[in-house]
Amino acid sequence: MVTYLFGAGASHQVLPTINEIEGRALQLVTKISHFEAHHPFIKMMNDLAIAVKKEVSVDTYAKRLYLQANHAELNKLKVAMMVFFTLEQAHMNLDDQPKIDTRYSNFFAAILNKHRQIPDNVKILTWNYDSQIEMALHGFQSDNTKAYKNVDNIRYEYRILEKNSPDDFPNDNKSIVKLNGTATFKNNMGAKFHLFENYGKMKFSDLLKEITPIVSNYINIGHDNDASSNLSFAWENDSAAENQFIVKVREITKETTSLAIIGYSFPMFNREIDRMIIRGMRNLKTVYIQDLDPKVIRDRFRSITNNISDADIVLSADKDQFVFPYEL
Repeated sequence: MVTYLFGAGASHQVLPTINEIEGRALQLVTKISHFEAHHPFIKMMNDLAIAVKKEVSVDTYAKRLYLQANHAELNKLKVAMMVFFTLEQAHMNLDDQPKIDTRYSNFFAAILNKHRQIPDNVKILTWNYDSQIEMALHGFQSDNTKAYKNVDNIRYEYRILEKNSPDDFPNDNKSIVKLNGTATFKNNMGAKFHLFENYGKMKFSDLLKEITPIVSNYINIGHDNDASSNLSFAWENDSAAENQFIVKVREITKETTSLAIIGYSFPMFNREIDRMIIRGMRNLKTVYIQDLDPKVIRDRFRSITNNISDADIVLSADKDQFVFPYEL
């Protein structure tokens, strides 16, 4: 079985890595101001840029707020990140087409079977809470179904397990796991509502109008704990359900023989989770590392597990397409 592990670098054709968020947030401020000079998202993006500038990364800031039990500021940060990544995926060009990293499209074109399904011997783990995977998969729907496919349709069709979301699929049927959840909200009954419904309707101006009342309403009622972010960092494990999430991930990936690591840097704040997952791959024999500097990532991988020899670690600096293990 081949398991892919995606990090922020896997979406870098269209989305910023953690270190680039400050500049891109300020670019969004400029773009939003063209539509409305005093839009509430302007302050939100400015505050996000300031917070990121003060810290090593937004994840570091989030971890600090979590350890301080500053739930109000952590939730505020999550909302800002959800808005940021949603707007970033609305194309900046005149044709206003969805912003999709073409490597995802090429990847799924290669692995999907004739029924547009992911083979049972391929699993995908992603640390990203963007919608690149869902948007790419939406592009493979038939013309008859594409128009009405939304967030939940894609999730169910491709058996995507998200942290903080209902688990509706047997472990052996799960194809994709989003370790940090995704950019949705949920109410106190667990029902989700989304920042956008159709991946084909991603014009920036329309999206801005659509999500503004949703976010404003969320912020207003959030003080009463009627709603919360569905974005949940994997290291947030305050409940039995959250602890069980990693147990499920280990069960899904335990038969992995080849691990393809794409654009993931193994940051310190994820190290415990990475060890739990990768050390649970009891039959792991070959590792593929794709990064601009794969040797550095190989050294960091050694802190996760040292059971793989250098001869069994394949390095790639290819920027044009995701690596395809020989086993596929």
